[in-house]
Amino acid sequence: MNVLLSKEITNILVVVVRYWGGTLLGVPGLINAYKSATEEALVNAEIIEKTVNEIYQITYGYVQMNDIMKVIKDFDLKIINQKFDNQCVIEIEFRTSLSPQVLGKLDKIDEIEVEFLRSV
Repeated sequence: MNVLLSKEITNILVVVVRYWGGTLLGVPGLINAYKSATEEALVNAEIIEKTVNEIYQITYGYVQMNDIMKVIKDFDLKIINQKFDNQCVIEIEFRTSLSPQVLGKLDKIDEIEVEFLRSV
């Protein structure tokens, strides 16, 4: 369907219900009716983007704060929770697809602990 490609939509389900109106449409007519109903529904639909994200907890010393914050800024990561003390703790959330890059950058920072918490 052209509408799907132009809206860059994936992983969707469209249900079309046709009530019998007494008119026989035949197979080509039914296909066209379902296609038209689906296209109209997608044109008028509010598209909501959902992603699979991961949440990690990073524990680090105050000395590593600049390095941690640089990674957060570079990848535009979402900070969920943070506690700054002698031992700092921060929880971050980001798309699963970014995991190799983000974890690769964090792995290069000395004296930090990165713990996977959950996927959302």
